[in-house]
Amino acid sequence: MHKKRKFGFSIAEALMALLVVSLITMAAVPVITKKKRDTSQGVHGEWMCYLNNAGQHVTRMTANGKTTTSTGSSCTFAPPGRAQNFSVKVVGGGGGGAAGTRPTTKTFYSTTTYRPDKNGDYTVAVIGGGGGGGQIRCGSQARTGGTGGWNIQDVALRTDKTCTIQIGAGGEGNCGHDGKPRSRVDGKTTSFICAGYTVQATGGEVGDSRDTDASDCDWKGWSSGQGGQPNGQPYIQTGVLSKYNILNTNSQLALYIPSYKSYGRGGAVGNESGTSCKAGSGGAVGIIRKNTSGGGAGSPGASVVKTFPKLNVVRVTIGRGGTGGRSNGANGTQGGTTSFGNIVTALGGNAGEADFTTGSATASKGENATTPSITNVNDIQRSFGGLTENNSSVNATAAGGYSYNGIDGAGSGGAGGGATWSNTGGSFGQGADGRSGLVIVSW
Repeated sequence: MHKKRKFGFSIAEALMALLVVSLITMAAVPVITKKKRDTSQGVHGEWMCYLNNAGQHVTRMTANGKTTTSTGSSCTFAPPGRAQNFSVKVVGGGGGGAAGTRPTTKTFYSTTTYRPDKNGDYTVAVIGGGGGGGQIRCGSQARTGGTGGWNIQDVALRTDKTCTIQIGAGGEGNCGHDGKPRSRVDGKTTSFICAGYTVQATGGEVGDSRDTDASDCDWKGWSSGQGGQPNGQPYIQTGVLSKYNILNTNSQLALYIPSYKSYGRGGAVGNESGTSCKAGSGGAVGIIRKNTSGGGAGSPGASVVKTFPKLNVVRVTIGRGGTGGRSNGANGTQGGTTSFGNIVTALGGNAGEADFTTGSATASKGENATTPSITNVNDIQRSFGGLTENNSSVNATAAGGYSYNGIDGAGSGGAGGGATWSNTGGSFGQGADGRSGLVIVSW
């Protein structure tokens, strides 16, 4: 009877197989742990390009624990040998902030209509026409015409109401006045009429001449050169032919009608021959919208990140920050585009707009504004695009934006300027420039 044969490995064979598997495992350990280490270590190096305060391109390279920096007129990225798996971050230049808006005067010297461009509180100043001058007689005495009256009043105006402006004419000179009616030689009333408001100033009276009868030389009694109402000045009795009766220095009138002394003047006196009596000057109207507003902050530049397994040599363009508004109510300018060759592009931020009156998150007026308007000194309005500062004694500065590794505020929008106003005048703050962009490459 035959025994059944059993198949299997001998102990020697099993030990040999185990030895072979152990050797293969030991050989594979460094490869496996290296891949694990490569994954966990992440960035092996970093390259950056940005603009310094002098506008120079700065290149900063960090690799193998060492950092080198250089400046020049441009930046070019050259990937290190054997580097791969690149991450590229590109930031556009921030938009410039707008300047604050302080009130400005609109002046009118002829009859017309006016419709305000914004609802709000306004101040209206009016000057009546000046009276005509009298004629020198009997001992070189005569009276100038009275000045037109002046009046200043606060009104609330709306854009859906049309206002009427009636400018009072100056009176004719009173030489040979016996043949001239008062309607020709007195100054006329100036009126501003709108939405239930009437702001008026009457004209100045004509100046007296001496009686033509040289035997008594008394005053012709029907006029004395009185100033118009409510604040006109009466005649100046003088023998100086070129002497007009001019409104006194008035800081309030100067705010609303800067050249106010040229209007509503009483006419100068004429000579003995009765040919040079001067007419009074016509009136004027000045209008100011009293509300101030901060400039809108510029928007930050766009930030774009892309990855690439490999890269070649790439020329870099850094977008410059937009310029802030420099004059009253001036907008900022757009931020520049930053590009990494033609493969990654980040647009610049939108410019801030002046007369910032809405709180909506519109990129053209600074992003995510929190306060709808600025009217009080030292109120501060922040947005991610910048800061709007209502203290006009300090021009705005950039704020927010992208901050990385010591490059503070790259791509941030410029702040909007502030504005102030009072009965003694106003001022505005300039908008800040946006910050330039940035490129970061890591591998």
